Amino acid sequence: MILKSILESVLFAYGDTLSAEKLAKTARTKKEEVLAAIAELNRDYKERGFVIIEKDGEFRLGSNPENAAYVEDLVKAEF
Repeated sequence: MILKSILESVLFAYGDTLSAEKLAKTARTKKEEVLAAIAELNRDYKERGFVIIEKDGEFRLGSNPENAAYVEDLVKAEF
């Protein structure tokens, strides 16, 4: 299986932040390969609705910051 596909599946299913080390262990690969794949995925996502967000060395799927106003409008309308 392709590493990018594995990372997408794991990040989506887990739903919380994961370190590059944990992602590498889960995908049975090296941390450097995970970091390269994440960078490539974010390039792929440039015009998409989601991105992989990094904070304090951990990664998670998130919505594209360029769409924040639309997401905020939806959340406000729900409450």
